[in-house]
Amino acid sequence: MLTAPPNQRAAASPTATPTDTPTASGSPSSTDASTATPTPEASPALTAAASTGAASSATTCTGTTQFTDLFAEAASQEPFDVYCAVLPPDYWIHDGNYSLPAGGNVRVEYENARGFHLVLEEGNLCPAGPSGCESAVASSGPIWLGDLRADLYDTTRSVGDADPTEVYLALVYAGTGRVYGLTGYGMSAGTFVNLAAAVVKVSAP
Repeated sequence: MLTAPPNQRAAASPTATPTDTPTASGSPSSTDASTATPTPEASPALTAAASTGAASSATTCTGTTQFTDLFAEAASQEPFDVYCAVLPPDYWIHDGNYSLPAGGNVRVEYENARGFHLVLEEGNLCPAGPSGCESAVASSGPIWLGDLRADLYDTTRSVGDADPTEVYLALVYAGTGRVYGLTGYGMSAGTFVNLAAAVVKVSAP
């Protein structure tokens, strides 16, 4: 279930064993020509352009072949549109999986060497309706999550023993319990808005 309460990570709670759980392989790129140009911090709402809405091949998704294959497989089997992130070259996938029971879900974690962390979650994550995934803070306004209009939430949280950090959540309620969410840790609002807009719909093979 996706939520954004203070002092707690937003995370899905799948009830079934993931169909496939590849682990990241190889060393991450050290390229640092990476961060998307931040939009103004004061007004993040809809400042980044939405993606076209056209489905893209899974090969455009950030990640090694095992993960691009995962996105392609999920897109061909899940009963909802599957999205992936297309991030700057210094990001890699820390973990990713999908499952089919109970309406299905997909969860992928991205990170880079600068401490930026993104979690993309999608699927039947709020079977009780939007009230089961409400944020504890008010929305900061609308932004784009790929071609989806999302609500942006902004809060400060502590994760484990780490110092409090700014956390952003882009959340879309797609009806019938289906949710698309992207959570960003350790980055600016402008960077998060641009990364959220870079999410794309994956075409089934």
